[in-house]
Amino acid sequence: MMYRFESSITAMNMNEIWKVVMVPPEIVQALGAKTRLDVRGRIDGVPFQRTLLSDGQGGHFIVTNVEMRRRIGKQAGSTVVVEIEPDETYRIVELPDYFEDELDQNPVAQAAYEKSPPSSKRWIANYLTEVKSLDAKANRVVKALEILEGWAARAKNKNRSGGT
Repeated sequence: MMYRFESSITAMNMNEIWKVVMVPPEIVQALGAKTRLDVRGRIDGVPFQRTLLSDGQGGHFIVTNVEMRRRIGKQAGSTVVVEIEPDETYRIVELPDYFEDELDQNPVAQAAYEKSPPSSKRWIANYLTEVKSLDAKANRVVKALEILEGWAARAKNKNRSGGT
């Protein structure tokens, strides 16, 4: 079921870097969100897929990136109309076959990829597919594997040091 509400784009956090749309509590409750929930919908008619996040103080919000704000022609302080519903497909990320083959040969990178959140998986998929030439794709495969290996190394070091 799609829920509709009006809200403002507001700056959030100390540096006011994040521009977010706060979601009314009754909508959050209707969606069944506790801390985070994958959602899809439209902001001023522009489609989006995001994760509804908790602000840690009882509120929930959707981050609006620069591209989204450019597409709707609005900035912080602007009122927007939001239509939102749960998105079960958001966690499904399609990787190119050629990269899946490379992951099969690299267990460290594969483990890092499997442990990554959907947003990171989407970033990798987009990174690999946004170029057209075979040379560029080959270079991106190598770089993506290096990135994943780096994520794995950081996770391993974090676990050793007991960090969070």
